[in-house]
Amino acid sequence: MSISTNNEVNCSEKYWQNRSFVSLDIETTGLDPRKSEIIEIGAVKFVNGKEYATFAKIIKPNTPLPVFIKQLTGIKEEDVSAGVSAKEALLELNSFIEDFPLVCHNAPFDIGFIQHHLASLGLPGIMNPANDTAEISRIYLPFIRNHKLETLATAFKISPGRYHRALNDAQVTGQLFIALTHFIIAYIPFELNVFLQNLVGYLESNSILDAYLKDIVSLQREHALINYDKD
Repeated sequence: MSISTNNEVNCSEKYWQNRSFVSLDIETTGLDPRKSEIIEIGAVKFVNGKEYATFAKIIKPNTPLPVFIKQLTGIKEEDVSAGVSAKEALLELNSFIEDFPLVCHNAPFDIGFIQHHLASLGLPGIMNPANDTAEISRIYLPFIRNHKLETLATAFKISPGRYHRALNDAQVTGQLFIALTHFIIAYIPFELNVFLQNLVGYLESNSILDAYLKDIVSLQREHALINYDKD
């Protein structure tokens, strides 16, 4: 199944004026941050809805890579043996993201993993708010067979790369966030977005999702008034 966003209203382009974010992804040796290590970090800075800068680091783990992870990611022992320390990579990541809002696909996993390892290294945690493309897609695309990054990228006709590599997945996540935003502005009625924004605001007061939907509602309202004035 594919989703077309070729007929976006003009305000979907306006949304990205003077807006920036950093999309972020990590690869790890497992799912439990208490037992597993980060082996790769990828991040992409988007400015005005366009890719502006990239960050990629391979990290040398303290233990051999599990066979499954090598098969999944294509990362080899010789790749990580030349990697930097986790502390160095995380410090450089912090410098790269600055105070930009973040975007992840399954943000609790990526951010939670990073926060755990920052704390274990005695480093301050990430305070940047993070939107989650998986969460947004579950709200607005309940009809998709699943909400994996690969499935959503295919639906929006985003060119795939090598999935399960941090920089590629960060790039796809950023493009997906932009495509989802265009889709919501162009195809989801203003009244429904108002309802969802009010619901999210009630459940998650002052959350980044609440702020994200509030901005979309504000832009749709402004665009509707402009169109009305022209008629």
